[in-house]
Amino acid sequence: MLTEFEYRYLRRNARRFKMTRDEALAAFECAGVPPLPAFLDFQTKFGGYAPDLDVTYGVVGLKDHSGEPRWSQEENLQFVRCDLENITQVRMSLDETGVFYHDGTPVAESFESFIAYSAYSAQTLTPLGWKYIDDERRSTKRFKEFLSNLEQATVVRRATDRYHSVCQSGQYFKVVIGNYQALFVRPDLLKGW
Repeated sequence: MLTEFEYRYLRRNARRFKMTRDEALAAFECAGVPPLPAFLDFQTKFGGYAPDLDVTYGVVGLKDHSGEPRWSQEENLQFVRCDLENITQVRMSLDETGVFYHDGTPVAESFESFIAYSAYSAQTLTPLGWKYIDDERRSTKRFKEFLSNLEQATVVRRATDRYHSVCQSGQYFKVVIGNYQALFVRPDLLKGW
């Protein structure tokens, strides 16, 4: 369940449409999507949110003319696409247990967990102006020495689950999602590096 802080983060995004449970059931039937609880829950709570110009969330839209299959079954799990518009071409999906995926990789135990992570990251990184350190720079001997001298970070429990973790200290912020890692450092610490 989302906190008030996370709901405020979500509400900062435009919501292009909202469906009731009955409307979602009818739309699922028309689109051939099984009305599984995780799919319906996502559609009624988050369908229509557009966090940026690139993505609109939803299993089906009010007038879904995409023609693309929205539902699939792989091995023992059923999946549904949960991005109606997606200019970035990163495919987002949800499995029948509610796990949220980017391009087939699980990134959050639930969409709520993904929102908690996104809200925390936006609150921390944007206002503080932390600087992203790319893999090439992190792999240099000089920068490895710099990183070894940073204070220990603690896990941010509210923004972490079994598929992604956030660690933060007063000096850096690290995100791990699957094989992807992102490191952000306070800009004042980078002077001379």
